[in-house]
Amino acid sequence: MQEKSTIIKQERLYFIDNIRVFLTVMVVMFHLAIIYQGKVFFFYTEPSDDALSNALLAFFKMFNQIYFMGLFFFISGYFTPGSVKRKGALVFLKERVINFGIPILFYIFILGPFTLITMSNLPTEWTDITSPVSYIRYFTDQNNETIWLGQIWFIIMLLIFNAVYALWQAVINKNDKPPKSVKLPKLIPICLFTLCITFGCYLVMIFIPTPSTVFGFPSLFFLPQYIGFFAAGTLASRRDWLRKIPGKYGKIGEKFFHHGIA
Repeated sequence: MQEKSTIIKQERLYFIDNIRVFLTVMVVMFHLAIIYQGKVFFFYTEPSDDALSNALLAFFKMFNQIYFMGLFFFISGYFTPGSVKRKGALVFLKERVINFGIPILFYIFILGPFTLITMSNLPTEWTDITSPVSYIRYFTDQNNETIWLGQIWFIIMLLIFNAVYALWQAVINKNDKPPKSVKLPKLIPICLFTLCITFGCYLVMIFIPTPSTVFGFPSLFFLPQYIGFFAAGTLASRRDWLRKIPGKYGKIGEKFFHHGIA
């Protein structure tokens, strides 16, 4: 009981809120870049004929793709161990299935079909959809994809990660003990972690080239990044790494930010 109250009274990490806001803005800008950068399957496209703007938007998309969704999974992973510890693995998993499962089912069976059917009635040059889509066709004939997951893919993948962690805690790691070491990782382990993710994504992209989809997931070629960052988030939480970051790092970042916008 004493350990539970300690978790509740911990000071809020306000820089996590700032990162969340920043990432949310980047997600919005990323999808705006999709609209204006090139002809891809999306809700609406208005590609530019200017080569320079297309190149800049393409660079913006590629640069953000290497970190921003991974950071979302890292943050989600960071808050998972504490939630599992407070509620218990089975209660946590039950709540996740309800809280995530209802929006997922709503999107798959209602919002997703409605969106695609509506898109199919727009001019072809806006959507690249050449023939009307019906509710039946949505589930049976969609470029060999059974369901178009759209933006709900993140919640589905996060539910899978949460379920794996909760089951691991309930079945394999029943006698979970706090780690003895809370030291921040050194440069070499961080570099090795980065290389492993990079090499893993490279291997996956050989078999799933962008912009291919698998089971409706639009960016499965970054799966090693998502798994690695979620796992790193759970490890950072269990070892309390984010509260051990020296204040000077924040001051350096603050000076860099203010200098950059001055």
